[in-house]
Amino acid sequence: MSDASSGLEPGPTDRLEALVRSRVGLRARVDPRAGLELARLAGVRGMELGDWVDRLEQGGVDFAADWDAVVNLMTVQESYFLRDRGQMDLIRQKILPEILDRTSPSDVRLWSAGCATGEEAFTLAILLAEVAGEKALEQVKVVLGTDVNRAALEKARGAVYTAWSFRHVDQPILDRWFRPGRQPGSFQPVPELRRRVRFRRINLLDPLAADQVGRGTQDLILCRNVLVHLAEEAVAPVVANLVACLRPGGYLVSAHGELHGQVPSQLATEVHARSVVYRLLESPARAPIPRPAGRPTRPPQAHPLPAPARQEQDPFPQALLAQARACGDAGDYAQALMLCSKALEQDPAHLPARFLAAQLAELRGDRNEAFAHLRRILYLEPDAAGACLEMAALHDAQSEPEAAERLRGSARELLRQMPADRLVPPYNLSAREILGELQG
Repeated sequence: MSDASSGLEPGPTDRLEALVRSRVGLRARVDPRAGLELARLAGVRGMELGDWVDRLEQGGVDFAADWDAVVNLMTVQESYFLRDRGQMDLIRQKILPEILDRTSPSDVRLWSAGCATGEEAFTLAILLAEVAGEKALEQVKVVLGTDVNRAALEKARGAVYTAWSFRHVDQPILDRWFRPGRQPGSFQPVPELRRRVRFRRINLLDPLAADQVGRGTQDLILCRNVLVHLAEEAVAPVVANLVACLRPGGYLVSAHGELHGQVPSQLATEVHARSVVYRLLESPARAPIPRPAGRPTRPPQAHPLPAPARQEQDPFPQALLAQARACGDAGDYAQALMLCSKALEQDPAHLPARFLAAQLAELRGDRNEAFAHLRRILYLEPDAAGACLEMAALHDAQSEPEAAERLRGSARELLRQMPADRLVPPYNLSAREILGELQG
């Protein structure tokens, strides 16, 4: 029990949590692992933890590196390429074409706010290049990625990624936009992509954040899985900074449900089959941008998604699962879940269908259902390390680091007991590759 919760004067860790909350807005919790690291950092200075926190509160150049270490320790840095396929399809098929209709590629401004190690900033550059054409990418001045974590930004600038960052990337995308890195099993963006992405350290809670990025300059801001980690009182000022950077008609895209109850009056809510997004009204006098009456029409694709199959036409779980994946990729989560349910009715032990059902439940904001599917997987397959990792990610998204770390520890033990080359569902990566990521 902390000193604060027992009614006594706040202890060093309570004060540090409050300091992180006030300076960067995070609902930080010092778990036992973080506590040991903080004590080590204080010891390096030859100080007791309380005295060290005193110095952090006072600020100053001498302790700037220590403060960076605290922020690095307290922030969640989970990211990967093309995260949330439904949202990425919406950005590629609707939002970017609309932006390019009114803005030349040389004037387009895209910002990944809370970019972690850079995967989402490079994802935006890839999507822009695919919509506008590779030649147009040469005209783009910059795609901006920002974060408050200096260590994550250094990794982003280095732009060296392992297979774990590509776990939901189709092979043609990997082949087109990435090249093998110097380290075995690593990849780097091709030079023309890497030149168009820049990274800066910006604290989204800072009153000067909008001026640092540029007020009224951004056509699209991608800020996902950031607001969910903020203290309640920090969400409104952070969103205000984001909105201040949008051009009229510009888009703010967050993770599912992050802005519920926190949507500023300047933003119109647009509901699409793939996601809910927010758009800056072009002037206060105009009526809000209307919501679409139905699902948006998708542009033609080289390989159209098949229509959902009726159970009586194709009763096999594997075929139903393929249809469910197609619907999920198209953003039709309700239809995808219905097909998963049919597959599981026929084979309750069908693990791929369970994994997909868990992922779809998470996308729809139903955390309890996602956990239920993942727990069922562990019941059916006690060595399912992938289920442990998916549950850990759910806990991370809810700022529950102790529970997340326990599950990752369980996953590490399970992976060590597996043959090194065994593929681990649902990632299609080997036990060796995933264990390397968890230990790295």
